[in-house]
Amino acid sequence: CVDSQGEQIHSAYRDLLPNIEIRGTATPEKWRDTPCHDHGSLCGWLLALPAQAAMLAGELAEKVSLVFCRIFDQNAQFIPDSESRILEVIREERPDVVSRSWGQWDQDSQLGEWSGQLNWQEWAAEYAALQEEIGFVDVGAAGNEDENDRDDDIVYPQRLLDNCCIIGAVHRSGKPAEWSGDGAGVLCVMWADRVYSPDATGHWRLWSGTSAATPKFAGAAALRRLQTEDLKLTVMHEATRPSRAAYLTMA
Repeated sequence: CVDSQGEQIHSAYRDLLPNIEIRGTATPEKWRDTPCHDHGSLCGWLLALPAQAAMLAGELAEKVSLVFCRIFDQNAQFIPDSESRILEVIREERPDVVSRSWGQWDQDSQLGEWSGQLNWQEWAAEYAALQEEIGFVDVGAAGNEDENDRDDDIVYPQRLLDNCCIIGAVHRSGKPAEWSGDGAGVLCVMWADRVYSPDATGHWRLWSGTSAATPKFAGAAALRRLQTEDLKLTVMHEATRPSRAAYLTMA
């Protein structure tokens, strides 16, 4: 889980996932003892929950680890050199699935598009090469800045990665969320409006966003043990298509 949670994992959070090994990779010393933004804990819960449920039901016996890589400070701002640390952590941990509930929005402008390309093009190439080497499934959020216009609205670096499972959001009713990225690169949408998750101290929070949709998909994908292309075929054959009426009401 590449996000805002690090080594500081409270016992209350661990108690909610008793069958999952939970740990954080090393954070740069300057930020090691600073508070972690809740976002990472919220995402981590949704990522681990499918495996925890399967274990409680006696359907999964193997060891499962939830590993946090902290790249944001307590204000959800990028910690310097986080881009290179993401690659280092993945190379060392060799995960099955990587969940990334963040990105740079292009702001529906040529300047934003140029900035996204400039900031992420080289990193995306390195990341894709690492994914090819290790074979992990990459899951990334579509973004929350859409107004349901007709632009191809997906955040960076997701839109630069051919083998990223880009996840959007719908309301509980199945109606597409008006704020969710909705570009042609979105693989599927998950219910991610008004979802409950625990923060690092175990206190429950009600929240919304493609940040919630992403780990929900990633956790389910991990249980399937499928590679990216197989996951895309599974979505094609098994996912429920939103009704045409749901889209027409938003036109």
